[in-house]
Amino acid sequence: MRVIIAGGGTGGHLFPGIAVARDIERRKPGSKILFVGAEQGIETRIVPKEGFELRTLPVGGIKEKILAAKRANIKEVILCKSNQKDINEIKGDYIKDMTFHYVTDMRQVIDLALLAQKVKDPLDLTVKDELKTVLN
Repeated sequence: MRVIIAGGGTGGHLFPGIAVARDIERRKPGSKILFVGAEQGIETRIVPKEGFELRTLPVGGIKEKILAAKRANIKEVILCKSNQKDINEIKGDYIKDMTFHYVTDMRQVIDLALLAQKVKDPLDLTVKDELKTVLN
């Protein structure tokens, strides 16, 4: 089996990928696993030490992601307060129809991202009893 695992930047993204890679190696010996990550990410130090091949890409930072969000017509963005300086460097005309929410903790993210109002006719995503036995 040949597998590409993309992700990194932080340990929270990278280490689960390494765990998946280890599980693939255990289940399918001889599998070829390639990690793809950012040139400046933590993966450049960790992946080779873990014995996996790594190819890096010149992935952009916050400004590039905001410009991509603009192209995708995203109007509201939640960012860590420490990234406000990066947004201030983008020409105002380009982001004038976007709203930025700068947060300092996860509670603020939840308050902004989750609506207080209930959705009309929500989907029932409860796992049914007969399915629970199959899943366990």
